[in-house]
Amino acid sequence: MISFKINSGLGKSNLGIPILCAFVFFSILWLMDFPKPHVDDLFFCGASLNLAQGGEFTNPFIAWLPGHLFFFQPPVFSYAFLVWLKAFGISAASVTGFQGLVYILNSVAIITILHRYGSPVWLKCLVPLLVTATFMDTGLRMEPLAVVFALTGFAIIECDVRRTLWVFLCFLLMFLSMATAPRVALFATALAGLACHRLCPEGLAGKQVRRLIIPVSGAGLLAVLAFLWMIHFQAVEFCHVFFLHAKSVSARRPLDSYFLSQLGSVQIILMVISGLLLAFLFKHRKEKSVQFGLAIAMVFPVQFYLKFLGNGVGRFFLFLALMALVPLILKRCSAGGQKSMGLSLICLLIYMNGGLLANIEGTLAGKINSENQGEYLQAKLLVSTTSTPLFLDTSVARYVYDYKIPRGGVDLFFSPPFPRYIIDDTNYPQGIYVLSPRWSGYFIQTNDPSNFQWGVLKWMFYKNPRHIFIIHHQAEDYKTPK
Repeated sequence: MISFKINSGLGKSNLGIPILCAFVFFSILWLMDFPKPHVDDLFFCGASLNLAQGGEFTNPFIAWLPGHLFFFQPPVFSYAFLVWLKAFGISAASVTGFQGLVYILNSVAIITILHRYGSPVWLKCLVPLLVTATFMDTGLRMEPLAVVFALTGFAIIECDVRRTLWVFLCFLLMFLSMATAPRVALFATALAGLACHRLCPEGLAGKQVRRLIIPVSGAGLLAVLAFLWMIHFQAVEFCHVFFLHAKSVSARRPLDSYFLSQLGSVQIILMVISGLLLAFLFKHRKEKSVQFGLAIAMVFPVQFYLKFLGNGVGRFFLFLALMALVPLILKRCSAGGQKSMGLSLICLLIYMNGGLLANIEGTLAGKINSENQGEYLQAKLLVSTTSTPLFLDTSVARYVYDYKIPRGGVDLFFSPPFPRYIIDDTNYPQGIYVLSPRWSGYFIQTNDPSNFQWGVLKWMFYKNPRHIFIIHHQAEDYKTPK
């Protein structure tokens, strides 16, 4: 049996404070209703909500290919979320609580990895800001859960755990990560490869390779069987629908404009900084932290070609690689240089968390009204019929219906049928609309976003995010929005 050991020289005290800070931080954000509703929340959570209410593995809240099983994305997130909903029920608190737990587990895995690389406590305490800066504004997507699987599996290996059962579990988590979010799959593959290198430092000729075949292949087989069970063993149909959806999404973002319009200035800056640091530290490639950074860096060219760096994934792994390299750089810096680097990281994270800080400041200062307003009670009594279908947005799904959406209700953003994918601004369908200020402004005059200004920077939020509008829309009455 493979031996088990953990370096006792790394005390638990340096882990306790950062993990406690992460738990308290995300608990407070959960109490403040974070993450806020995002435009595609119902797309990713609809199948889980439907299953939790006794339905099939379909998403009744989107009109694209109605009646098909939810094969638009890998199924692991839907079933993991379903287990949570079965345990804690369907409610806004439960839904956001699941995502909050995922953020906490993300932070714990990252803190553990940084701890192994000799990171100072202050750097580990910044980890929650990394998670919020990259994933908080993307709503209820599946990428954070995929990252949890990948980093947790790798972190256990990085802590010198070598028992066969644990190795099996670690690779099972990394394989499940690959089956949870396409954007994370290649990063999980790179981490799995690095984990194999950790377990077999002598290469393929080492004696330990034979000991790894059973747990690794067993984990892979179990992951494949679990995946097939989740898609009802309809592999051909899954591939057809999945790639049809992927092609529809990809067609909207040509590669020539993706670099400038999708990556954003922060991600481009992080790419440059991380690339320069890895080039500078390449001579120290025997260091585990440098190997970690190189494993992540090798994925980026392929990710860019596939246009898989959006929705926080690119920024997350870039900043993660950067934070992993910081302890090695600090050892080669003067006291002044260490302070400058720490201050620079804090300032960058504050800037990346601008939207989050704006909403927190707006809530605490009373600039954001957290009470239900408008036609809230009337909206709860509405039903969807064939002649007058009910359309809603993700804010309404949370604040009005508490995610117990009336049968027949459809997310307005995903209301077009195949082959169209998402709503445009020229042909809204006829029906009853229950909308928040974000979408109601396309039909009637509502409150404008207010500005939160911090120095020369400006972030925006809605003054009354729970103000509900009911609109009886006739298709011929629609005019192109301003």
